[in-house]
Amino acid sequence: MNENIVKMFKEINKKDNNIRLNALNQLLKITDSPVDWFDDIYHELVEKLKSNNSYQRSISILLLCNLAKSDKNNKITDLIAEILTHTSDKKFITSRQCIQNIWKIAIIDESYKNQIVKHLKKQYLNCKEAKHYNLIREDIIETFNNIYKNNIDKKLKEDILKLIEIEESEKFKKKYLKIIK
Repeated sequence: MNENIVKMFKEINKKDNNIRLNALNQLLKITDSPVDWFDDIYHELVEKLKSNNSYQRSISILLLCNLAKSDKNNKITDLIAEILTHTSDKKFITSRQCIQNIWKIAIIDESYKNQIVKHLKKQYLNCKEAKHYNLIREDIIETFNNIYKNNIDKKLKEDILKLIEIEESEKFKKKYLKIIK
């Protein structure tokens, strides 16, 4: 791992929001493509995932989702269940970031996809009482659509339409349908 990457990983721990955000954005850009240093930072990201600090949990989720394509030793397999718990994180923004990015893991492997889709379908059906449930559902539909676009799966498309049909609000239903058009 080069010095610049090491520096950015130190900076994502800083208290200064500007430094932390700048480092995160650079790391996300770098990890848009596969990298060869996933194993070097895996344990650090696992620890961040357990942090009491929601910023650190979000950083971990965003980077793990981006880095999943660089996981040559299938370490993500052991983390998927834990990552999925953050789709209902105590911080709403962390939940949304997890839902919005988990598709990057789902498209890597069929078993990952099945586990993630099953979890998110259940969450879609059970989130009606949650505050801003419509945003959670919107994120889930967007995630399913991203999985579908990267892995043309006609059954998933049918499932998306069935989930949208469940929505009682015509306003939200139209919004969800726009996502998949």
